[in-house]
Amino acid sequence: MARQRGMRPEGVALFHFGAVAWFEDDPPRASDEWWVALAGPAVNLLIATVMVVLWWRLYQTTLLPLLIAAEIALFLAQMNVTLLLFNLLPVYPLDGGRALHGLLWAITKDPTRGMLATAYLSQGLAFLLFLGGSWLALRYHQGLLLFGSVALSWFMYRGSKVALEKLTVRRRLGSWLVEQIMWRESPLLHPTQTLQEASVLMTLRGESVLPVVEDGEFVGILTHTDLQPISHQARADVRVATAMRVAADLPSLAPADRVDVALRRMERARLPALPVLEVGRLVGLLRHYDLARAMQMGE
Repeated sequence: MARQRGMRPEGVALFHFGAVAWFEDDPPRASDEWWVALAGPAVNLLIATVMVVLWWRLYQTTLLPLLIAAEIALFLAQMNVTLLLFNLLPVYPLDGGRALHGLLWAITKDPTRGMLATAYLSQGLAFLLFLGGSWLALRYHQGLLLFGSVALSWFMYRGSKVALEKLTVRRRLGSWLVEQIMWRESPLLHPTQTLQEASVLMTLRGESVLPVVEDGEFVGILTHTDLQPISHQARADVRVATAMRVAADLPSLAPADRVDVALRRMERARLPALPVLEVGRLVGLLRHYDLARAMQMGE
């Protein structure tokens, strides 16, 4: 569904109650956000319906194996209904939050205003849920209800706050391209150099990551974290090629990529910098420092 509507999936974050998909591209239209958001809950609803029908048919028998299968079908139906209800919470980037964003985007005709309205509305609903759940729990002496309302309202508030923070970052970085802020003067390492030489170069230049190039071709990066497991005495005998992160395992950027997209890739990779490649050749690095500088200029 997402690919058909021009949204390239970047990754999926799994947690106890389901999964959240992240996309490199914003949905082109409000309707795209809406339909992509509803695809997941629709699948949950379909599976739950099939499982309920299957449970009902199997439960009519007296055979023990079929009765066990009926209980399994009922359990799967209950799990899918739970996932459906949880993912429909109006918290971005859950499906309910995306659907609400699509609706408010269509009303306001502006995706940014729609996101702001979504986040503030989610925070307001979280506050009401906390008050209502706490009042009912105290009135009827239900400790489990109190715990559930506090946990759910905190989740909604936290999710909305993160969405607002990401929106702030994107508003400051969204107008920048990678080629406008990337570092073009990075010193280069060769795979045959020793880690001792790399460590000295990092210290002298005050850098925590350096690209590795062989015969003009980018082959990897070496970070300060990669050096830490190796003792200072052993670094003189270990080559950069042994400790570096190879290019095939690294996400890369293009000069024309948006900086907010680059930030998301960097966060997923958990690296202090990413290589910027053009036709397979290294043209620069994008570091946390470059992002911070762009943020300051965007204020």
